[in-house]
Amino acid sequence: MPGERKNKRVQVRLGPPLAVSVLLLAIGGAALGYVWQKNVIDTLQERQRDCEKRYKQVCALNERLANEVARLHQPVNLEVLARKLNLGLAPVQPGQMVALPEWSETTADSGAHRWADRSVAAVRLAP
Repeated sequence: MPGERKNKRVQVRLGPPLAVSVLLLAIGGAALGYVWQKNVIDTLQERQRDCEKRYKQVCALNERLANEVARLHQPVNLEVLARKLNLGLAPVQPGQMVALPEWSETTADSGAHRWADRSVAAVRLAP
């Protein structure tokens, strides 16, 4: 009987260790994917915060510039700037105005033009 053990072949079973290795590899890959995805999400959240901050800054600048443009378009400020910069501008004199009659189209079938009420548009001529 002791001789029977020596002559008997030992069978190596590869199934269970291979299954465990595949399972561990799948769990490890899922863990790495999870960590990578969380890192990407954190990076995108940071970029979103930066973009929102920049958007608020640009909106504030836009509002400030719109207010400045509105202030500069006021006639009083235009006169002050014209005097300050010595542009030599003066109010329009009556001789510098030319009356232009306005016109309107008549019905679409005739295609002819006729002069409308003789309202006047002022045009400043170059001196």
